[in-house]
Amino acid sequence: MFFLGLFLSACSTEQANYETSTIQISKALSIDQSRVVKNSCFTTSFIIDDFVIFIAECDSNYFHVYDKNTLDFKLKFGTKGRAPSEFFYPFPFLTNKTRLPKDEYYYFYDLNLLQTKKINFNRILEGYVDKSVISSEHMDRELYFSNCWNQLDDQRIAAVDISDPEGLFFIYNTEKEKKNWIKYLHSFDMDDKYNLPVFRGKLISNGEIIIFASRYFDEILIFDNQGKLLKKSHFSPVQMPKLSTQFTGVVHETPVFFFETYGNIDACYLSRLAMPIQEIDLSLQPTTQLFEMDWDGELMNVYEMDFIPRGFSVCESTHKLYAVLANELENDSITMIKVSIK
Repeated sequence: MFFLGLFLSACSTEQANYETSTIQISKALSIDQSRVVKNSCFTTSFIIDDFVIFIAECDSNYFHVYDKNTLDFKLKFGTKGRAPSEFFYPFPFLTNKTRLPKDEYYYFYDLNLLQTKKINFNRILEGYVDKSVISSEHMDRELYFSNCWNQLDDQRIAAVDISDPEGLFFIYNTEKEKKNWIKYLHSFDMDDKYNLPVFRGKLISNGEIIIFASRYFDEILIFDNQGKLLKKSHFSPVQMPKLSTQFTGVVHETPVFFFETYGNIDACYLSRLAMPIQEIDLSLQPTTQLFEMDWDGELMNVYEMDFIPRGFSVCESTHKLYAVLANELENDSITMIKVSIK
């Protein structure tokens, strides 16, 4: 399905060959079902049994539950506040559906409350929305200002630093209170203050394999759960992003490659845009791709889309993708979609 060649990266800190893939489209995706929702701030989604749940960042209740077959609204919960059973900026552990798909709890981290939380969604979906189904613990200081949390085992968490990184990502041992940084693979002549924007990316794991998808480099890096690099694939030559002289970041004309990720027990999905950030919200019919990889890091399928799925999730049993689309004409609403990928 993919033609492979070799490309020697002059920018790599390791003199190693990249595996270069020529993208071939497996299938064009189209929207099966949609509905307009009067909420403009749905972001992350995840799937539990017959329900797809979206997190609404600017609502008084964070969790909005919909029937995954009909897209009908069911309930919302998760009051915004600072009490132990409340939330202020929750994100799910990305290993909830990869490493722990049968666990009765769903695990979250809250960046504003500096807490980790676990929720018994089955009890909530049965109608028990009370304090007993949500519990909280204070997070370790070493995990402050990080995202893309992945639980590798009972003691170790892989995450991306969003404040002052010393590498692509880190693996933190909660028992030993020790942080191990995974070093940058490219070396550029630039001030260290640009490391955060230039090396941005998405991290996802199933506990055994860690996948890092770069935002400004057209590449995917595969690591084992100790942080050892196993494989690196790219889909166009690695180039230094142009840095802004007006702010600490890259210029808006720089292409954004890998935008969002989602993992389930069977596969990892990555949305690839390959367009400048300034065009993402302006393009009415963008041409984008959805990469489907197995947990050995092999690219199985590339699906083409004429839309950008935001906060997407994929059901492993029905092979349906759920996401939201920005509404060009109505700023206070979004369109929820369901898409068949098989």
